[in-house]
This record gives sequence, C-alpha cells and structure tokens, in this order.
Amino acid sequence: MKTILALIAAAFVTLSAAPSQAATAWFIDGKCKQSYLKRGTPTDDLTQEEGDPISCKKVSVMALKNGRKLVQFVTGTGVLGFSGWEFDTTTNKTMLIVPVDRIMPVRDLGTETAEIMRRSAQGEGVLDGAEGFCMFDTKRIEAAKQMTCVSKHEVGNKKVVYKIEMDIRKVKKEANFPDM
Repeated sequence: MKTILALIAAAFVTLSAAPSQAATAWFIDGKCKQSYLKRGTPTDDLTQEEGDPISCKKVSVMALKNGRKLVQFVTGTGVLGFSGWEFDTTTNKTMLIVPVDRIMPVRDLGTETAEIMRRSAQGEGVLDGAEGFCMFDTKRIEAAKQMTCVSKHEVGNKKVVYKIEMDIRKVKKEANFPDM
C-alpha cells in the first residue's frame, strides 16, 4: 500500500508544474470489468487479440492546479494512469470526457519513496503522445455510475492499447486535495 501511495504521489509530481500546489480529487470505489492491455505493432489488428487482463477496485481522478487532469487506477500490480488537459463537457451533451495525451503504465520505478519520486519527476514511466479518452456516464463525476478509459500509444514498431471499464459503487470528492 505504501508503494501504491508513493506511485500516486509520483504521478502527481510528474504532472504538476509546481509540485506543492493543491488539487481537487475524487476517490472512486468500484470494480473493473472487461479491462485489458494489448501489445503489438502499429499495423496489427488487435481487435481479435485477447490481451492481458487488468483488474482494479479503486481509481482517483484529480484536477490539478496546472490544468492537467489525472485518472489513476489502482490495479493488482501497481497504479495505471491516464492524463490530459481538460474535462470536456461540450463534445457530448451527457458525458464528461478527458482527452488523453499521456499514459503512465504500471512499471517498477523502485522501492523507496525518494527513488520513485526522483525517477518519476525525471519523466520515467510516462508515455507522451498517447491518443484516447476517459469517459464518465454523466457530466458530474460525483454522480457517475460507470467510466471507461481507452487509449493507445505507438512508438517505432510497438503499439500498446489499454481499455478499462469500471462499474462505480461510491465517489468521494475532496476539494483542495492536500499539498504533496
């Protein structure tokens, strides 16, 4: 648990222009279903591939003071994050959408909190140039019953595709999330 909290804090540092700024956060309990990671080449049709399953029961959504939006799923092996610049409430009249441009895959950034913070502040563990969306079934996160994140990243001859669907059980909003 200590490592997961350090990873969440590290992602917060990586995405914040000024790490000491506060944010608004939503802490969500639920259950992921039909969620996976698929790997291939840019020309592969991954729709027929099964993929590696992803499980989760918790997610945090943060609106950082620097404008970035951060969605982090606590999986069985670590924290998987998606990030973008806005909460889009105009593209779809009934949904809140976060256009994703970064993925923070689950990876080993060390075991000590200081090492995790240092390595993540240097940009390790971030896939820039991602394409995708995180979508909530309503415009208000506090009222959401479902959410989905779908994103891909291509570099060279490698492509990764993430899809996470979550049935939401409970949402807790925390305004002015404490400084990290």
